[in-house]
Amino acid sequence: MMFRPLFVIVIFMFFLQSNAGETVHIAVINLEPFLKDEGEGKPPGGIAVDYWRNYIAPRMNVTVQFSGPYPIKRAELMLKNGEVDAVMHLTKIADREKDFHFPQTHLTEISSCLVVTKQSRLVSVTNTEDLYDRSIVFISSAFIPEMLLHKRITIIKVTGTDFRQLQLNMLFAGRVDSMLDINHVSLVYYLRNRGYSDRVRVIPLPVPKQKVYTIFTKTSKGHKLSDAFDKANRPGLKAGVFERLTREYMSKRENADE
Repeated sequence: MMFRPLFVIVIFMFFLQSNAGETVHIAVINLEPFLKDEGEGKPPGGIAVDYWRNYIAPRMNVTVQFSGPYPIKRAELMLKNGEVDAVMHLTKIADREKDFHFPQTHLTEISSCLVVTKQSRLVSVTNTEDLYDRSIVFISSAFIPEMLLHKRITIIKVTGTDFRQLQLNMLFAGRVDSMLDINHVSLVYYLRNRGYSDRVRVIPLPVPKQKVYTIFTKTSKGHKLSDAFDKANRPGLKAGVFERLTREYMSKRENADE
């Protein structure tokens, strides 16, 4: 009677598979230090990746696979086509709400700012009039603060995986007066790591902070994953886990640079 041990093995394997959880595929954009390229042959990393892998995934009982980094437009297209299940660290704008499902809970909040060269006469911004007749470069498909949406302000949009380098190239070449960035922490990290901090001035904008989300497909699977994400994320959001990870990461980087 050799069938009994084989039967037990089959049942055991089925039990393992049924409790392993499904795999969630997430496309990563380039937004250091939250989402970053770890080098050829390695999966993407960063604070948001660590949060999903170490905090969210175990509480959702899923395995998570990350790919990228991709330009934002490419990641959104992959999500829309069903090539991936989610994209992280994106703001809520009308076009995205039409195409994708937003969970009830966010990852963190971000602050907007402008970047100008050290030679610029612009040193602060208190209202829209301060930016009249200026040109500002920004990325495509992202939230723009309302105070900048004026006919006397020109917004020039670019796209690409390293979109900040494209913007800085235009700024240093004098093709625009300033560049907009809606993630102050990520921007400062980028400028410091590439040696640009001494060449530019970062000007905070007097606008409310924006929430960033993990967005999902508008399918039954996407809604299911979103609900499970909310259940896992609410305690972390309340406890400030993402902010703690950010502080710890930035502190380690600062100590490493000393």
